[in-house]
Amino acid sequence: MPMELRDLRSFIEVARQRSFTGAARTLGYTQSAVSQQVATLEGELGHPLLERRPVRPTPAGALLLEHAAHLLRRHDAAAADVRALTTAGPRLAVARTPLVDPDRVARALPAPTEGPSTCSVTTTDTDGVMVGLVQATVDVGLVAGLVRPGTPLQLAEAGLLAVTPVVEEPLAVVVPTDHPLRGPTPLEALSDARWVAAPGLLGDPSGLPPSLRSGGAAPNGIAPPQGPVHRGRDADGLLALVAAGHGIALLPARTVTHPDGGPVTHPGVRGLPLSAPRLVCRVEALVLRATLDRHQPFLARLRAQPGG
Repeated sequence: MPMELRDLRSFIEVARQRSFTGAARTLGYTQSAVSQQVATLEGELGHPLLERRPVRPTPAGALLLEHAAHLLRRHDAAAADVRALTTAGPRLAVARTPLVDPDRVARALPAPTEGPSTCSVTTTDTDGVMVGLVQATVDVGLVAGLVRPGTPLQLAEAGLLAVTPVVEEPLAVVVPTDHPLRGPTPLEALSDARWVAAPGLLGDPSGLPPSLRSGGAAPNGIAPPQGPVHRGRDADGLLALVAAGHGIALLPARTVTHPDGGPVTHPGVRGLPLSAPRLVCRVEALVLRATLDRHQPFLARLRAQPGG
């Protein structure tokens, strides 16, 4: 028998909340209905998917979770794309990940006299951007990530959406003002440094730059961070930890210096241009394919903004 999308959604929600009761409340079903849906899915696949006490995925359930979210997202994106052909509304809802420059977004929004009548900008994580797009609560998603120049972001669902590169910004190693290093700096020169992990900003569970993401020492010999973890979605919180001497960080250079090269934006820190490896903060815009033409003026203004 084919898997039902309803059963997959229930399984994902139970696994996410670790609770049948919580999942039933979220989905609007009774607890017994959710239990039956999960049991039906387990019978179709011939494997238990969830341990019941405590509730957690079995190995088979963990494997299914890797596929199920993408399957549902593909279904939702297809439905949203078709609906978008006839549902142009008087709004522009933008969702951005934390490293996307808010000033760039603000300058690209249409003037009040140009429409649409309602504009909104939300800061969320990459998954929040994707969910918003396929559920049609977001019109344009802006996602940032640290990659090598010219390398597209590795977004699992990007193939379902129209993707437009926006900008590639230079990076800086953010250090306290009294740090002994000066000038362009390779990461190898910081092999003994304490790093502040920032999963809320970098969008990676480790909260580390790409060259530092291995479980132990990275190939370049740099150890994982030993400083605190900043879980917020604001650069100011991370800069405050650096200024107080808790560690160093890697961020777009604009978060440390003014665009005109003026003084640092946060007291107690300064930025060292990253010389190696060659990495940039790349921003990509994602929209439903059916709405690409509709949003081209906004995308063009985003790309035309100074910086990067």
